[in-house]
Amino acid sequence: MTYVHVELDRHALLLAEGLAAESYLDTGNRGLFAGVGGVREMEPDMLGTLSARAWDERACAPLTLGGPAVMAAHRALCERAAAIGHGLGEDADLRVIADGVALAPLREDAAGMTVRVPAGVRRVVLRSRVMAPNQIDPARDDRRGLGVAVAGLRWGGAELSLGDAVCAGGFHALEWAGSLEMRWTAGAGEVALPVSATSALLEITLLPGLLSYPVVTRAGVVSRSRVG
Repeated sequence: MTYVHVELDRHALLLAEGLAAESYLDTGNRGLFAGVGGVREMEPDMLGTLSARAWDERACAPLTLGGPAVMAAHRALCERAAAIGHGLGEDADLRVIADGVALAPLREDAAGMTVRVPAGVRRVVLRSRVMAPNQIDPARDDRRGLGVAVAGLRWGGAELSLGDAVCAGGFHALEWAGSLEMRWTAGAGEVALPVSATSALLEITLLPGLLSYPVVTRAGVVSRSRVG
């Protein structure tokens, strides 16, 4: 996802597909943008003083980061989304991708998935829908992009660690769910596999029911669209 900020001679409102949005307001982060030439800031505004002053003095609307107003906005957005056919469902649309190809599952249910990985494949990607729980309830987990909760990986019948050597990228930190060690993907978790001269089974154990995901439910059809 790419964000493009438009800066005007004077800070003002822009209409983005009919929705009012503020033009770029310099809050001390100009040097962080791609494509900015010239001098780059070595010490950005770490304490937020420049940011707070800019918002207070020049912003078009108050900066509200929490509290009842934000909760009310979340509720209104959820109600609007449901009214136009966007709902929530427990289907994470998990796919195991090897060399750009989704592997056909030998087993697939709420508790996990088993796939046969071709010989020579060193990495697979666990691709799924993602969700930020506090977008539904601001009091919940504020992490962005939770995918699926992986509680176990077995390769050719042998247990794999959920440490960084195996969960090579696209995962959140290790955590515990009761007595179970688990790890959330961020929607595209890379799993590093041991070398195998033959095909082998990859068994993925999930903790189901922890999260609901945005799905299109218009006309009663649940979308299986994948996260890119």
